[in-house]
Amino acid sequence: MARSLDASRSVARGRWDLFYTAFAAAVRGEGPVPVDPWDAVATATVLDAARSSARDGQVVRLP
Repeated sequence: MARSLDASRSVARGRWDLFYTAFAAAVRGEGPVPVDPWDAVATATVLDAARSSARDGQVVRLP
């Protein structure tokens, strides 16, 4: 599920102070989205697996 990041993304990891400004610019069509949307998909996959594992008491293998 890993995707390569677009080289145009300019917000460095951990720079949340810049994230919201970059996000607002992206919404206005003035710049790229600051985070790869596929990162959200990967995060949701991990959270779903963790929830299933906790509920069922089983290891959940990720793709």
